[in-house]
Amino acid sequence: MSAGNWLISPFLPQFTTQAVYNRIAYLESLTTDPEMPQIAGLSPDEQEELTALHRLAVVLEEHKDKSTLRSMGLDVVNATFMDNYLEDVVLDTYGNHALDKWPFNCIDWSRARNVKLKDYWLVKFADYNFYIHK
Repeated sequence: MSAGNWLISPFLPQFTTQAVYNRIAYLESLTTDPEMPQIAGLSPDEQEELTALHRLAVVLEEHKDKSTLRSMGLDVVNATFMDNYLEDVVLDTYGNHALDKWPFNCIDWSRARNVKLKDYWLVKFADYNFYIHK
């Protein structure tokens, strides 16, 4: 797998569901036969990315309706970066210096992640774990 060349890659810390659908639409627009996108108009990397994105879209749609996924742009967070993602949520909510002040400087972020993961579904993308908010 050459996922490192993909625009939406399993190596990204996060991306949105809206970006997934936009990328699918873009790649499908490059094909000469929308019924068989793997045949014409795409490079092998693009074919592989499109296939992986279609699989991800199917999994996402098991959890949320397609219109919500397209319009809201829910975050899809790489499991490896979940601690950082939660810290960013705190910073976005409480300000740039929140992590340096009580009670945020006392938080065990790994423990907080484990508790917060109850609010997320685990999904696979190209054999990597990602989370999407319920």
